[in-house]
Amino acid sequence: MRKLLLSAVMACVALTLSAQNDDAIVMTIGNTKVTKGEFEYIFNKNNASAEEEFTSTKDYVDMFVKFKLKVIEAENLGLDTTKAFMDELAGYKSQLAQPYLIDQDLNEQILEEAYFRLANEVHAGHILIRVAERAKPEDTLKAYNRTLEIREKAVNGASFEDLAVQYSEDPSAKANKGNLNYFSGFQMVFPFEDAAYNTPVGEISMPVRTSYGYHLIKVYDKRPSRGEVKVAHILFLRNQNMTPQQEAGLQQRADSVYQILQKDPSKFTRLAVNESDDKSAAQNKGELPWFGSGQMVYEFQEAAFALENKGDISAPFQSQFGWHIVKKVDQRPVDSYENKLDEIKRKLSRTTRGQLPETSFLNRIKKQYGYHEHPENVDTFLVLSKNYKYSDSLFQVATRGLNKPVITLDSMGVTFTQEDFADYLISDPRTADPNMQSRVQKKWDLFSVKALKEFEESQLEKNYPEFRYLVQEYHDGILLFDISQDEVWNKASEDTVGLEKYYQKVKKKYPFETPHFNGKLYYCQNDSVVTLVKTMLENGLSDAAIQDSLNKNAPLVNVEEGIFVPGENQAVDSLVFAQSDNLGDNLHFNAGFTQGKTYKAGVPKPLSMVRGAVISDYQDYLEARWIKKLKKKYPVKLNKSVLETVEIKQMPKSEG
Repeated sequence: MRKLLLSAVMACVALTLSAQNDDAIVMTIGNTKVTKGEFEYIFNKNNASAEEEFTSTKDYVDMFVKFKLKVIEAENLGLDTTKAFMDELAGYKSQLAQPYLIDQDLNEQILEEAYFRLANEVHAGHILIRVAERAKPEDTLKAYNRTLEIREKAVNGASFEDLAVQYSEDPSAKANKGNLNYFSGFQMVFPFEDAAYNTPVGEISMPVRTSYGYHLIKVYDKRPSRGEVKVAHILFLRNQNMTPQQEAGLQQRADSVYQILQKDPSKFTRLAVNESDDKSAAQNKGELPWFGSGQMVYEFQEAAFALENKGDISAPFQSQFGWHIVKKVDQRPVDSYENKLDEIKRKLSRTTRGQLPETSFLNRIKKQYGYHEHPENVDTFLVLSKNYKYSDSLFQVATRGLNKPVITLDSMGVTFTQEDFADYLISDPRTADPNMQSRVQKKWDLFSVKALKEFEESQLEKNYPEFRYLVQEYHDGILLFDISQDEVWNKASEDTVGLEKYYQKVKKKYPFETPHFNGKLYYCQNDSVVTLVKTMLENGLSDAAIQDSLNKNAPLVNVEEGIFVPGENQAVDSLVFAQSDNLGDNLHFNAGFTQGKTYKAGVPKPLSMVRGAVISDYQDYLEARWIKKLKKKYPVKLNKSVLETVEIKQMPKSEG
């Protein structure tokens, strides 16, 4: 007992020391104090995403200080008070809060369970006894007892299949004896799916309630999923009014097409286009979308999965739709959990199962906060809803000052009043239910959830340090972007005078490594054409006008424009760099001249040629000058003793 007590005391001390350590001040920038917890969080997060890890906090401090200086300046300039900033941060904060507003453990369990059921199939049969979803209690009990009686017969040796034919109220049972063949997750309503996967092979479930009624489920087999298959098919469609002779003719038609394919399988596409009665698939060479077990009629899916190799073609087979010939196009296994996760989440979001993590979370915090509803004060809205529409201005007038509680969070001392509920109704006045009692109840259910979640969201930064740091990270990131855009990025690209002055100071950084010619090259048929072209240029004619005029009957002149270096163009080498005696063996022009500028090696490149690089360097120059100014404005004081206690954590590398 003493050991247990001592352990408990030490644990409390450790937690207290940890909290104190997180609140310790690691540095002060101007009047802003930075806690060890904030610094440690950002340091380790950035360390995980950086290409090269920081081996000590000292290496990171300078980068952090520059970042924080900009954020503090943005705050002092009021950038964090603009509507655009507050709206953007609120949007991010709402997104970040979502994982905290559900039961994460249950959510993960449901996601993993859903994936398991996509990756594994159940072969089951069922017997259905129908009862309306909102049936009277006595009718529901009657259906339940009848289902139990049928189960008793099956358990005592009666054939489940014969019982399905005799008792099942599923119309297909007479033909299939209740056999549903193989299916996987999301193919049945959830209560049915859940019972099927939880019933051992060879056993019969207890009665399972769904919106259709009560089911008995017999599980015949379970197996790993075969994945999905993609096929092309040729369909010979059966008509329900066909005579036996017409049925036989349909089979003969399928057999004759198959004989052609046996001799020449390459004709499948042409036959699928011309012979298939599935005109929709025929437009796509007979190809159908990917499918798995339970998504096609049994005979079709089994024939498709039975084909071993791509390009294999089945013999004709019959289903309720007629005769088919199937060609295997491709097959794929069930995708990984990570790749299926988004799809699973989308499917769960449309089901009651997907709402369970939120329901569990709400139940937990209701208990934690001492949640109480006051229905007697909600009843006021039955009268108000009868007299006013929620969109009426008179409804707002009538509800002002209604301050009786509708929800109290006793342990937090928080109250939501009638006026709060009225504000919600005004903000979302849509009402589809004509029944007043039902309408108010539905609105109340939505409001009570919204109120509780919004209150919990308001507590997240206090209750979860990692959430607080994450919100702070987004807060600072938005400010950093906004102020950097104003002080550095836009200035560098838009301040042409400042950019020119900077270029003149540093232009020696951008020399030509080799001679360059930047201009136009005029290829001419002879020296007379050279003289003519120069005269036309002096008279202000454009290159296009000169070529249109001189090249009507024969190609007398051609113009090439660009930036050239020695060895790149024989004509430029001859006319500019004097490295050859002709315009080039591959040219039929005999004379030429140039217009432009020649740059020697080592001469600075003009700004127009290095604008991008100069802007980038100018940004660095502006930032360095800006940081110097900020350091004077907001002096930095480091607490080295606290810095030395910062823990470098081994975090997984970021994928992004």
